[in-house]
Amino acid sequence: MREPDGHQGTATEMWAASGGEVAYIGEWHTHPENVPSPSGIDQREWRRLIAKQGRNVPLVAAIVGTSSLYVALLGIRHTESLLETT
Repeated sequence: MREPDGHQGTATEMWAASGGEVAYIGEWHTHPENVPSPSGIDQREWRRLIAKQGRNVPLVAAIVGTSSLYVALLGIRHTESLLETT
């Protein structure tokens, strides 16, 4: 389960310490399945992150499965799968 507490504060601290050079580019998590795919929760969270960002800058999302990896580029207009390994 996603634990939101503290993440924004850490990201803000890293951004400030870098003089505005370090920025949030995306997130990753695991799925207990061989070939991972985005769940409805993932898709809703990705839409929320894109809307909250308010800029037309893509984010990266990765899901690590037990034997493969899913990576997507998340954008304002669409999400594009970049990598699905097996």
